[in-house]
Amino acid sequence: MKDTNRKVIAMKFEGYRRWLLSYLPILYIVTAALLFIFFMAMSSYAHRQTLQANETYAENVLRTVDSTLHFTEMTMIKELLTNDLMRQFFDQSGRLMSSYDTFMLSERLSDWATMMQPIGSIYLYRSSDHTVLSSETMLPLKEFGDSAFIEGFFRDPPPYAWTEARQYRQFVGEGGGTKVISLVKPVPLLTGSQGLIVVNLRITELESLIDGPSTTGLHNYQIIDSAGNPFLGTKQAISEPASRLQSSYTGWTIITDFAHKKTFDLLSTFSVIWFTAGVVTVAVGTIWMIYVVRHNYRPIERIKATLMNVNGDAVGRSSVDEFAFVTTSLEQLIETSRSYEQTYKESMLMRRKWLFLQLIEGNQPTDEEWKAEINRLSLPESFDVLIASIVEIDGYSDFIRDYSNEDQNLIKFVFTSVVKEIVEDLPIQVWCEWIKQEQLGVLLTLQDHHQEPLDIARQFGDRVQSWTEQHMNLTVTIATGGAALKLADISRSFHEALEALQYKSAIGGNRVITYDEMLGFPQAKLYKHLQDIRLLAEYYRGGDESWKRYLEKLFAGLKASMIRKDDIISLMKHVIYTFDKEMMTLPDQMSAVWEHEAAPHLRQFIESFYDLEDLENRFMRKLHETEDIIKQLRENRDSPMMISKVKGYIDAHYGDSDLSLDLLSDRFKLNLKSLSRMFKEETGENFIDYLTKLRIEHAKQMLLAYPNDPVQHISSKVGYLHVNTFIRVFKKQVGMTPGEYRKALA
Repeated sequence: MKDTNRKVIAMKFEGYRRWLLSYLPILYIVTAALLFIFFMAMSSYAHRQTLQANETYAENVLRTVDSTLHFTEMTMIKELLTNDLMRQFFDQSGRLMSSYDTFMLSERLSDWATMMQPIGSIYLYRSSDHTVLSSETMLPLKEFGDSAFIEGFFRDPPPYAWTEARQYRQFVGEGGGTKVISLVKPVPLLTGSQGLIVVNLRITELESLIDGPSTTGLHNYQIIDSAGNPFLGTKQAISEPASRLQSSYTGWTIITDFAHKKTFDLLSTFSVIWFTAGVVTVAVGTIWMIYVVRHNYRPIERIKATLMNVNGDAVGRSSVDEFAFVTTSLEQLIETSRSYEQTYKESMLMRRKWLFLQLIEGNQPTDEEWKAEINRLSLPESFDVLIASIVEIDGYSDFIRDYSNEDQNLIKFVFTSVVKEIVEDLPIQVWCEWIKQEQLGVLLTLQDHHQEPLDIARQFGDRVQSWTEQHMNLTVTIATGGAALKLADISRSFHEALEALQYKSAIGGNRVITYDEMLGFPQAKLYKHLQDIRLLAEYYRGGDESWKRYLEKLFAGLKASMIRKDDIISLMKHVIYTFDKEMMTLPDQMSAVWEHEAAPHLRQFIESFYDLEDLENRFMRKLHETEDIIKQLRENRDSPMMISKVKGYIDAHYGDSDLSLDLLSDRFKLNLKSLSRMFKEETGENFIDYLTKLRIEHAKQMLLAYPNDPVQHISSKVGYLHVNTFIRVFKKQVGMTPGEYRKALA
C-alpha cells in the first residue's frame, strides 16, 4: 500500500514537471524569435530610411548641377538669338563691325561672366577669318591658347551640350590653366557654319554652388563624367556607393555614400535598452506560464483520479509515468467497448436497405428469415396486398448542379420523412429506400382488403407529387406497378413500376404513372419516322432551312405516340447515325466541325434528357450552332469570287448616289454583316473607304479632262448629290479643294 501511495505522489509531480518543461522552451523560443524579428525590422527600417535620404541628397545635387548648366545654356541661346552685335560679329557679309562695336561686344561678354557666378570665361570664334573674341582680347585662332579645343570640336563634336572637365588657357604658353567644363553652341545653331560660342564654367565655382545650399554634412558625393573620370566632389574614392544616378542632360553620374559610416552602423545595432525590456518580458511570461500550466493541469488530475477508482489495479502495474497510466486505462476501456460494438457492427439502416434490395430483385427470404427480420427491423408483420412504386426526381442533372452534396443529402432525408408521414391517415404502411441517386423505391403494404389497392397507391402518389411541387424547388414522377399478394410477387411489381417509368419521357414528368394505364396505350410505330429522318439529314447537309420543319415534325410525332424511353434513345441514335453519313460527304473542314463539335454533344443529350421537350430544345439549339459554323465556312470558301463580282459592280456603278451596302446585300443575296466582313477581309478596307477612294479618283480625272465643267456637275457624276459633301470629302482625301486641285494641275 505504501508503495502504491508513493507511486501516486511521484506520478503527480512527474506530470506537473513534464507539462511545465514542455511549455517553457516554447515560451523562450517564441519570445526570442519575436525580439529578433522586432529588432531586425527596426534595423531594416532605419537602414531603408537612411538609404532613401542618401538617394534624395543625390537627386538634389544632380538637380542643382543640371538646373545651373541648363539655365546657362538657355541664357546663351537667348543672347545669340537677340543680340545684334553678336549676329553682326559672326555675319561678315554685310556691314563690317567697327572697333567700338567690337569693344561693346567684348564688354558684354565680360558682363555675362560677372553676372553668372559659375562662368569663368566666354569667347566667340568666327570661322570666316578664324578670329577669337573674348572679354579681354581679340586675336587669331593660331595665337589663342584654346585653339586645340576648337579644332578638336570640329573634328569630333561631343555627344552632350557640356564637355568633360578640361584645362583652359587663354594665351599660348600660359602655364597651368583653369579646370573648367565648357558649353559649345554652333552659330547658327543648326549648321554652325559661322562659328562657335564657348562658355567655360570653373569647376571650383560649381563645387562651391553644390556645397553651399545642398550639403548636409552627412553624405559624400562624387560626380563622374561620361568617360568614367571623377572631377567633382569628394577626393577620396567611393568604393561602395549607396546611391548612383545618371543625368540624361549631361551624361554625368553622381555616386554617394555616408560621411559618418560608424554612426550609421551604430544606429543599426542591437539596442541594450530594448534587450533589457525583452528579458523582463520573458521573465513575466515565465511566471504567467507556470500559473497557466498549474491551472490547466487540474482537469488531468481529476481524470487520473477517476481512472484510478475504475481501474485501481493498474496503478501497481504501471510506472510513475501518469500519462502511461492514463493511456493503459483508456486502452482497456476501449477494448471492452469493442466487444459490445462487435454485436452491432451491421447498421440497422444498412440492414433494412439490404433486405429491401433483395426483395425487389426477386431474392425471396424464407418465412423464418422474414419473421426474424421484421422483428429486428420493426417492419409490418403481415399484409394483404403489397405494391411497389418508384419516386424519381425530375431533372436530376439540374438538381445536382444547383445543390451541394450536403444539401442534396438533407433534401433527400426530408423527402423520405415526408413520404413516410404523408400516409398516416391511409390504411397503408410505407417502406422506402434510395435505390439510385435519383430514385426512391417504395413498398406500400395494405391491410384493408375492402379498398381497391391501386386506388390507394394512386392516392399516395398524388399526395407525394402535390406536396413536392408546393413545398420544394423540384418535381417528382411516381411510377406504380401492379398489386402483389405475396413476397415472391414484389419483384414483378417493382419491374412493372420501372416499365411504367419508361414512358415518362413521352408523356412528361411531375405526374403519377401506373402500369395498368400504360397497357391501354397504343404502341408507337417507329419505322414511319425513317423517311423523315433521311430527309432531315439531307436538307441539313445541303444548308436548306427545311430541316427545321422536319425536326419539329419528328418530335411532334414522338410526342403524339406512347413511346418508351429506351425506344426514344434507339431512334435518336439512328438520327445521329443518318446525320453522320450525310455530313461525312461535306468537305473535310465542314465534316470535322460535325464530327468534333456537334455529334459528341448530341450523343450526350440522348443519355441525359429529361423529356421529349427537353431533348427537342437541346437538339434544335446545337444544330443551329453547328449550322452557323458550317455556313460561315461555306461563305469563306466562296468569298474571293463573290467579292470580285461585288467590286466589279461597284466599279461600274460608283456614280449611283444610291449605291450602298444594303443595295449590294439585296442584289447579291448576302447577309449584310457577312458581306461587310467578307469585303473587309478580301480588300483590306471597309466598303465606305473603298467607294470614297474610287469616287475621288474618278473625280480627279474628270476635273482635268473637263476643265470647263462646274464642280457641282462632276460631283453628281461621281455619286454625290450635295456639292458641299463632295468638296469636304475631296479635301480630306487629296488635301485641297476640287477647284484648287484643278488650278494646281491645269
